[in-house]
Order: sequence, then C-alpha cells, then structure tokens
Amino acid sequence: MDRDRTDRVAVTTDDTGFRATDAANNTVRVEATSWTAGTAAPSVTAALAANETGPDEPVSAFGATAAALSFPPVYAVATPVDRLDLTEFGGDTRRRDLDADDYLLRVEASVRVFLRVTGPVTLRRENGESLRVSFGEETRVGIAVDSHVDPPGETLVVPETPRGVATALSRLHGAVETTSPDRTWPTKRTRPPSIRFGEERELPVSVTDDHEPTGVTYRAPPSVDALVPAASLIHYLGADVTLADGAEPALELPDRRVPLADYADCDDAVGTAASALLRRVFYLDCVARGGGPHGGPLSVADTFDTLGLDADRLYEMPLAERVGRYLDAEFGAVRDRFPEWHLSVSVEPTYDHAAVLPSLVSELPFLPAPSATTLDKKEWMAMSLTGTSDAGLRGGDATGAPNGAVRGPEPGHTPVPGAGGREVSNVDLLDPELGPGRTHGWLAEGVPVGAYKALPAAYTNRDQYLDSPDDSLSVTLVVNDTELSNKFLSDGPGLHDERDACTDHYGRRSDALNVDVTVEENTRTSELARIFESRNDLVHFLGHHETDGLGCTDGYLHAESVGRSNTETFFLNACGSYPFGQALVRKGSVVGGVTFESVADEDAFNVGSMFARLMTLGYSVSRALTIASEKAMAPKDYAVVGDGTHRVMQSDALIPAEMEVFPTEDGEFKVVRKATGPNMVGSETTNEIREDPYKYLTGEAIICRTNKEDIESVIKFRDSPIRHEKDLICPENAENVIL
Repeated sequence: MDRDRTDRVAVTTDDTGFRATDAANNTVRVEATSWTAGTAAPSVTAALAANETGPDEPVSAFGATAAALSFPPVYAVATPVDRLDLTEFGGDTRRRDLDADDYLLRVEASVRVFLRVTGPVTLRRENGESLRVSFGEETRVGIAVDSHVDPPGETLVVPETPRGVATALSRLHGAVETTSPDRTWPTKRTRPPSIRFGEERELPVSVTDDHEPTGVTYRAPPSVDALVPAASLIHYLGADVTLADGAEPALELPDRRVPLADYADCDDAVGTAASALLRRVFYLDCVARGGGPHGGPLSVADTFDTLGLDADRLYEMPLAERVGRYLDAEFGAVRDRFPEWHLSVSVEPTYDHAAVLPSLVSELPFLPAPSATTLDKKEWMAMSLTGTSDAGLRGGDATGAPNGAVRGPEPGHTPVPGAGGREVSNVDLLDPELGPGRTHGWLAEGVPVGAYKALPAAYTNRDQYLDSPDDSLSVTLVVNDTELSNKFLSDGPGLHDERDACTDHYGRRSDALNVDVTVEENTRTSELARIFESRNDLVHFLGHHETDGLGCTDGYLHAESVGRSNTETFFLNACGSYPFGQALVRKGSVVGGVTFESVADEDAFNVGSMFARLMTLGYSVSRALTIASEKAMAPKDYAVVGDGTHRVMQSDALIPAEMEVFPTEDGEFKVVRKATGPNMVGSETTNEIREDPYKYLTGEAIICRTNKEDIESVIKFRDSPIRHEKDLICPENAENVIL
C-alpha cells in the first residue's frame, strides 16, 4: 500500500482505488475499475491555474489510469480546460454525456477531488445514488485532492485596546480571496489570521500584503461594544475600521454615509443593524454572482427583477458600489424570499471574546449583544417539560424513591427540593433573548437554554486536532454500570440497548468514513480518565453521573481527575452532566453534548441512538442534539457546551438535508427539503426529488409535490430521519409509517 502524506491530506492508494483523508479526518473513498495508480497523467495543477475553478495549488496530486471512478452521491462540475463552460451534475440528474475534450472535473466530496482527463466523459447516478464518472475505456487521469479545512495561519499581535481590535478587524478580511460577488462562496472565505494581545503591534507581511481595500469604511467610537457586534459585517465587506471619539457607528461608502442606527430595531443598535445589513448585502451578492462564470440559476434570481437590479452589471462593479446599489433597493419587498440566517452567536463584547472573532467571522454569524433573564426552578420546569413528569426517571421520583433505572443518583438518593423529583446539575440557567437565526450560540456569562454555551477555549482547542491526518476516525463508546442500569428497569430500554444501537450507527458507515469504533464497558475511574486523555474524535458515554462525577466500577470520576483532554468531541448521556462537560472543554475538548437534569431511560435511549445516527451523517453537534432531543419528554434537558457548529464526520453532500413529508388529499405528497446547518453559508443545493433547473441556497426550503413511487425511491436511499405529522421517523421505518 502506497502513501502520499502532507500536512493537510493523506492519500492512500490500493488495487481498487484510493482514499483521501484530511487533517480533520474528513474522508472520501473512491472506487475504480481498470485501475493503476502512479502513472503519467495530465496535470491538474496546470488546469486549475488555467480557469481558476479551485485552489492555486492542490494539496496532493498524482496520476493514474482508470476506465471509471465511483464517488459518494455528491455534486460535480466539469469544464473544458481551455474555456469556462460549466456542466453541473447534481440533484435528480441521472446522466450527462460529454463529448471528447480536455476536461477538468471538480467533485465536492468531504475532501474535494479534482480530475483531469482527455476524451469523452459520462457522469451518471447508480447503485443507491453514487456518482460514477466513466471514460469509455482505460484512460490516463490526473487526480488532485484538497481539504475544506484550513490549517492555522498567521497571528496578529495588537494592543488590548479598542484601536488594537480595530486594527485586527481591518486585517482579517485578507482571508477572503475575491472582492467580487463570488466571495459569497464558502470556499472563497478561508481562515483568517488569529488575534493575540500584546504590548507591541506585530502584523505579518503576508497579512498586510493580502489587505486589499474595498472602498468601505466602518467608523465607530473607541469601544469594543461598537466593534464586536459588527465584526461579521466588517469581515464580509472588507471594511477598514476607523475610530473617533463621539462617532456614531456607521458605514462610509465613497458616495454616502450609512448610520447603523437607521437599520436598528431594538436597544442593541449595532448588533441588530449589522445583522440586517449583512443579510441584505450577502444574499443580494449571492444573486449577483449569477452574472459571473461560477454562478448557477438560483431560485431567487427573479428577486432582481422585482428590485430592478442587473446581475451582469453588479458582478463587474467594485464592492463598495455594489453595496450602495443594494442599500438603494427596496429589500423589504423580497426579504422573505431568502433563507433564515444560519447562525447567531450572542457575544459579550470583551477582549477575551474579541480574540475569538477570527474563529467566528469566516462563517458570518450574526453577533448580537447578549440579553437574558434568570430562570427560577418553576420557570425551568415549565420550559423543560413537554409531557407529564411521572415517567421513569434516571433520577428518582418526588419522594426520592426509584421509579426506573437512573442515569444519575443511586436509588433512594434525595433529589433537590422543589425540583419535582428531578436531579439538577446545580447550574443557574438563563432564558436568553434569541433573535433571528436557525442555530444559536452564547459566548457570554451564564448558561443559556436553547443555545449552545460557547467557551473561548473551544476555539483555541480545535487546532490541536488538526495535526497530520490519522488513518482512521476514532469513536469510543463507554458503557458503565450496565448491571445497575437494568436492575431497576421494567419495560423500557437500558444502557445495553443504547450501546447496541449506537454501535450499529457508528459502524454503519465505518468503511466509507474510515471510522474505528471501540466499545469499553464497566471501566474503572483511572481507565475512564485515560480514555478522555487519549486521542479520540468522539467519546460517547452511557452511564451515571452524580455530583461526585461519572460513575465507574470503583467509584466516581471527578472532572478534576482528568488531566489534559484529548477527546475532541463527547456526549455524556448521563444525568446532570453539564459541569463535567464544561470542564472537559476547558481541559482541551472542542464540544460536547450534556444534560442539565435527570433523564428517563427511554428518553436517553432515543436521544443517544438518534445522536449517534446524526453524527455519522455530518450534522453539527448542536443541530444533531437539537433534533435528537425532540425524541425526549423534556428536550431542553439536553444542551451543548463548546463550539456547537463543530462536525465530527462529513455528510456525503457536505451539508445534510432535513426533510418533511405531508400527505395530500389527492393521494400525493408534499415534500419540504432543507439543506441546512451552521456552516458553509452561501453554498447551493439541488432538488433531489425531481428535475429542476434551479439551484437553491442552503437553508432555503425546496417544496414540491410528488407521487408515491418517487417518495418510495427517496426513502430507499435516505439515511437521515424524516419528519411526518410532527414526528421524527427513521428511514427504515418511514415506508410503513408514511406510505
């Protein structure tokens, strides 16, 4: 077995094809026919330089001969090398035949793959929707790979002052590779330099050289309160930041001044105005990119007819002039045509949080100032419970007597007074005011309900897991105290059931994703500590938690007994595990799923098994736990601590799609599909149900009517759950329930 390793991608070839794995352990496996690796082939690097459809230089390139290559069910685009004439292949398209030419193909898998081949090319869907690229006969193929994950870059050192923050924000946008509307593509927004505060200013030459003025200035008073909430807007517009005493926050364009107060609708003037302006400019730029060579026909393209805008002209305009045209347009007339914003992170404007901004702004979240009220116990119970509270809890009933197996206190343990028999994690909870956004984060004091609790450590910890690509993605399932968990169980599922379900889900795509699944049962405290301290991409803990820690065969593991955590992601499916999870993030982890309260066995089983399924399908931790907890009686008992946007594994389609099916009175079905998540805003998706000439922005609802035969086909090849009559149905059960 031959190996070509770099700092970002490892490529392994064998007798049947190749596998590429990047530094975040995203993997694509490509099967081939009539395959020989290591042969002379046309240069992919030269082709990329000729038409600018990918990176200037891919991470790894090699030659091979093959008659055909088979990929997961992903999007692909082909163009002749000597001209930009795109042929796109995705959605419900079944086959495309391309006449002989010198082609460059881009395949948007978990790791991007580029092919160069001379001759005829056929693209078609087959065998469960996999993408097959065939050449008619054995052909020399140039192959290159590139990662979607950017390695750590330069560091800006600035004073811990408002002017220092302003200097840094003015330099971050050098990571955006173009000033045209193509900057809406996530592949054009690379990782910005990091920020560190110091007495002497240090701006690396490479960063200052990348600084291209856009003609936009953000003028504000010298206060981080006016800078942090506007950071995403500043980044997308490539604005230079200037500070002046007494200044009102405003954008300055060559022909006008735009006070942010004109776009504010609440006390958080900077946050709400910056969010409104960002959404307007970004989405209109998405439509304007259709006037260039890389934009497809969007479903929202007709909004320009309503607004009297011209995509061809706008594509050629300087950025500042485009912004002026967008501000003159009556955006309110088309506002509802565009998707809900993907991510909103409430950020307390402090210097510690300002240092985190480079980790946030490339995804362009809204950054409002935090606002919340404290929840008392009764308010929390009312918010948490969605059903009756007399189900078997992993925490005892109102008198402290056991009424089911408990993932928390031992039977007979006295619950916290006033908590209705539910063991709490002694965390003071907040009811946050969450504005627009599909996913919400909270980078501020307090623990919110309904948003992931971000910690600065989570963002700095991420880099420790971007080392040389590993051979496999490691998942460790820890099942502790199985005997106790089933001793008090009458009818419902226990830890052994959840173990079996999770093992099945994590192993289901192990070959495709190169996942190594390990199951550890009934560990001692020292053994469990070593698991967290060892290199793991995901640790899924099933067991018990009390104030003393996680239950083991010889006692309880306290979080302070864990040294440096080398577990990137975790799920502690045990009662009141929030404090332990927060400690793991502070000790080195990136993100984890936790609980605030005691959880019923059946709830824990349903949530844990669904979480495992969604992790393997490329959902972010926050979105996966939000969906999975819908299966619980008290869904808000579950929470995420750390960077909730993090994904352990990649979806074949990069962004997983959620689907809802509604039967109609005439025997057909209405299908609503959304490819959505907190990452990769500006991407496009296609209609996988039927032939459709349009592309859709991620987060946009694709709505269509279809018949029973087409629904059966969709269900057959789907792995993600389907919503039906407000219930969440696994695809293996969907045909019986929906049809």
